[in-house]
Amino acid sequence: MSRTFDASGHGESSSDLEHEHEIRELKMKIRHLENQLTESKTDFARRSNQSSAIDQTAEMERLRSSQQQAERMLDNREQSHRQQVMKLENQVRKI
Repeated sequence: MSRTFDASGHGESSSDLEHEHEIRELKMKIRHLENQLTESKTDFARRSNQSSAIDQTAEMERLRSSQQQAERMLDNREQSHRQQVMKLENQVRKI
């Protein structure tokens, strides 16, 4: 086993250096994974917001369609009512 000496004169074995190198590599991997996790969380939040906006848009379209249908139905009822009133007025005139 070889030994190297640092500035203070203390020696380190090659296995100590290998462990330190491995620790540095693992810390770099941890930082990389933390960055990936942060990016994934950000992407998920963005997609969730987009999905929510799409859901809201779809709901607005559904409500708009329902409103238009209700308005058409009301218009038809009003027209039918007017026709009934005209028929009844005609009948009253004939009497």
